[in-house]
Amino acid sequence: MNSKPKTTKQWLDNQRDHNTLSQYAQFAVQLRDWQLLFARSLPANLAAECDLLNIRDGKIIVRTRSASAGTQLRALAPRLIKTFCETGTSVHSLSVDIDPSNRSQRRDPTSPEMSRQQRLLRLAEQSSEPLKTQLLKLAEQIANSTKLTPDE
Repeated sequence: MNSKPKTTKQWLDNQRDHNTLSQYAQFAVQLRDWQLLFARSLPANLAAECDLLNIRDGKIIVRTRSASAGTQLRALAPRLIKTFCETGTSVHSLSVDIDPSNRSQRRDPTSPEMSRQQRLLRLAEQSSEPLKTQLLKLAEQIANSTKLTPDE
């Protein structure tokens, strides 16, 4: 068995792998659309404290950085569910995970660089090797390309 990672050309030449990559790409676009809708549906101060992680089995899955943000989010749950249902997304509940250790990682949900990096990291979490390694490398390259050096 060859343990070398496949090149992009090899992935695209294999129809089964191409279909898998296509599905991941479609999911990444869908997730970004959901994240943007979610961020726009919240007050700015609350949007800065919350991240939509996924929508699965009719449940909006969100991570917040504080208990107070979680409480506010739960109060807005009926409105959020209605907003998502109006776009054709079938949801019926909201799941809130409170993670105060994530406090320093605030981001602009409309930032395209961060969105690409976040999508790649989430796809990597769900992928098996060697695709997982390649997605993590791409996410790292995006992170490094957005950092400014002191000379700049």
